[in-house]
Amino acid sequence: LPWTERWFNYYTGEEMKALNQTTVAAPYDFIPLFLRGGSIIPHQQSAMNTVESRKKPLYLIVALDKDQQASGELFWDDGE
Repeated sequence: LPWTERWFNYYTGEEMKALNQTTVAAPYDFIPLFLRGGSIIPHQQSAMNTVESRKKPLYLIVALDKDQQASGELFWDDGE
């Protein structure tokens, strides 16, 4: 991970502290996942089609950069 950016643990939201090198425990059934500061990730429970998907809430996971900003684009299919 380039330490010129802020990085966050996806599962806990904890910010990874800037070090030259970091070791992360990763059992075979676990994938370490990190979010770069400035990123926004849409999250929604899965559905069988877009009609059912629109009935479920959409969440945004926001990781702020060093300037306390994040940006992105999202295309939301209306099913039509």
